[in-house]
Amino acid sequence: MILGNLYPLLLGILHPMLTRGTFIVDPDGILRAQEVTWYDVGRNAEETLRLLEAFDFVRKNPGVACPAGWRKGEKALRPGMDLVGKVAEALK
Repeated sequence: MILGNLYPLLLGILHPMLTRGTFIVDPDGILRAQEVTWYDVGRNAEETLRLLEAFDFVRKNPGVACPAGWRKGEKALRPGMDLVGKVAEALK
């Protein structure tokens, strides 16, 4: 089945050439991320790769979270109330 049929793009039903989408689906079939853009705005392959690596990392390391901009090999966090307002400090 075509992935676009499973996750229809906004307006894509009426105007299939107007939108593009990137979907990250985990091995269990759960949609973890989606990005939909208008036809005239490109997508960022580097960011898609970063997201794939982050989702893979948290899948293999339960209980941790990857902060915004996280890259493979960088520090991850254990979410909790003690981190509220202190994420930047925790990443130093």
